Amino acid sequence: MCSSDLASLHPSVTRIEVADLSRHVLEHSAYFSDVNHDVLRDPRVTVYVNDGRHHLRMASDRTYDLITLEPPPIVHAGVAALYSREFYALARTRLSPNGLITQWLPAFGVPQAIIVSMTRAFLDVFPNAVVLSGAGANLLLLGGDGPTVEMDLRQLARALEARPAVQADLARLDRKSHV
Repeated sequence: MCSSDLASLHPSVTRIEVADLSRHVLEHSAYFSDVNHDVLRDPRVTVYVNDGRHHLRMASDRTYDLITLEPPPIVHAGVAALYSREFYALARTRLSPNGLITQWLPAFGVPQAIIVSMTRAFLDVFPNAVVLSGAGANLLLLGGDGPTVEMDLRQLARALEARPAVQADLARLDRKSHV
């Protein structure tokens, strides 16, 4: 729930949908309220106990400005389908014009050929994507429905200055210095 709790810190966000396969993960989120900002109690949040693919198929009448994906590492059974060209193509059909998709790609313990294959599937659907290096062996894939994906670091810094709650959360993660 990392992305959804961060999204909840932005006052401009009006709707957040959380889809998770595990009811147990959702039930235990309150144990982490000090870091997840008790996001599941936010009135803008609707929770679905569902696979992300099925949720997007069922929500065929909705589009999203942002889809964030944080599936378990690829080494877990059944997760590979969330790193596939077919899944990314489905997600792209649910993006609003100029919408974005982000995906955490935990690369630890995964052979390089598989990481390249998963990244290739993302790039096949989002050819103007950006691949960012995270902490350790983590990658972040960022793609969009628009013609380009651009990050204006000055605009990002201004936006962070205007959102002290987001700044505090990033400081907790020691990521602000990387912006």
